[in-house]
Amino acid sequence: MAADRRLVGIALLSVVLASLMSVRAVAGWEIPGRSVAAPLPLAPQSGTCLAPAGIAQLVQPVESVALGTCSGPHSAEIFFWAR
Repeated sequence: MAADRRLVGIALLSVVLASLMSVRAVAGWEIPGRSVAAPLPLAPQSGTCLAPAGIAQLVQPVESVALGTCSGPHSAEIFFWAR
């Protein structure tokens, strides 16, 4: 009984995805714009330290971190950066 429900769910999902892709292809929907890679900042060097992080940075994702000196308080030190 449970396997039948799974098969019906998989079939329904497949039909919905196939219909969405075909409608998009027939209607000619496109997302405007160009795909361009965003410029990235230079990679930090080995021996660079990260400035002390607040509690918000430790819990939530952040876009960037501040670099600081290793002689004062810091959150982490970069000791290896592979390319």
